[in-house]
Amino acid sequence: MHLYHRLLMLSFAGILCMASCNSSIDTYKRVDNTQMIILKVQDNGKSITVRRGDTLQIELERSAGTGYEWYIDESYKEYLDLLKEDKEEISIKGFVGTPVVTRWQLKAVKQGNTNIKFLLYRNWEGKEKAASSFQVEVKII
Repeated sequence: MHLYHRLLMLSFAGILCMASCNSSIDTYKRVDNTQMIILKVQDNGKSITVRRGDTLQIELERSAGTGYEWYIDESYKEYLDLLKEDKEEISIKGFVGTPVVTRWQLKAVKQGNTNIKFLLYRNWEGKEKAASSFQVEVKII
């Protein structure tokens, strides 16, 4: 096989791997050279590396009207600052208990390793009866 064809095949194989091996984590470069990394429920259990100054946005869904809420564990506070928390109801006509997306934006402020943990539970039942959990290990460089 000609060298050109080999290089072409290797390039094509690399592109296929990039397309299929890429994680589901969305990353956006910002004007100030920091990144916005968006994590969703499918990223549960992952480990990520970010730079100081980068922002993590975690988006988790729940059903409205059930009493369940996502609560963040505060063990992240030494390494990350909570910038913003907001909720958006995704209305679907004719349906009760439509999804609600809660978003947290956390800025990496100190180098080191931390975990971001969330539990989905009813406040009156307590975290011991959590219906679900979400956790990401974060390395800040």
